[in-house]
Amino acid sequence: MIFKCYFGNDIITTAIISSPAIDFHKLGKEGGGCINPYVYLAIDNCFASKRWTEPEDWMDVVKQLGLRFVEASADNECDPLYTTSEYLDDWTKAVEVASRKTDVRVCQFFSGHGTYATLGLSHPDQRIRERMLHDWLHPMCRLAGHFGANMGFYTHGMSIRTLEDPSQYREMAAHLEDAFVQLAIWGHECGCNSVGVEQMYSPHQPGLYSKIAVDGVLCAPRQRKHQEYGRDNPHFRNS
Repeated sequence: MIFKCYFGNDIITTAIISSPAIDFHKLGKEGGGCINPYVYLAIDNCFASKRWTEPEDWMDVVKQLGLRFVEASADNECDPLYTTSEYLDDWTKAVEVASRKTDVRVCQFFSGHGTYATLGLSHPDQRIRERMLHDWLHPMCRLAGHFGANMGFYTHGMSIRTLEDPSQYREMAAHLEDAFVQLAIWGHECGCNSVGVEQMYSPHQPGLYSKIAVDGVLCAPRQRKHQEYGRDNPHFRNS
């Protein structure tokens, strides 16, 4: 489970509660004692965007703050649409080197602010939906899977036109559900610890309390083979 604290436009702290991908209990013993409860303070590196952009730089800042765990935001030079696959390979290697040097670990990836600029997964044009799914979310899931980390995102929205047309809303909601089911499966196959959708609070940004999230994403009853990624499975959750 992830809790975030916002100060201004930056996510300053993130409390991570019990991530199976990282043996925090073992880390606690290595540090001189058992940690209980399993709550750990982490930080989103969006604070470092356009400031400390190399992994070694922002990890060093995080270490100076006395923290060991980071949520890596796509806003800080690892966005698949702004970069290339070759660059992301090099970025991954740089993170691994910096992590060994600083003992700071990336425990979660997040979509950042860039994806708020589009309707994304619920865009009325199929080409945009598929580009967001295959060219953005899939590469990010691969990154998260490489590090055994969580993947959090918010990459969709409903336009006023869609909100005012019930049939169009149902159609977009169905597309969104299908995309979420694919992501749950894809994330699991990539090795993601979990895949989660950020909760939102307005009608054009369906999130935690919407029927999509409760019945569609977490259950997917119309696709029986997907039920193993359902309500009780950690590979898809709401953050």
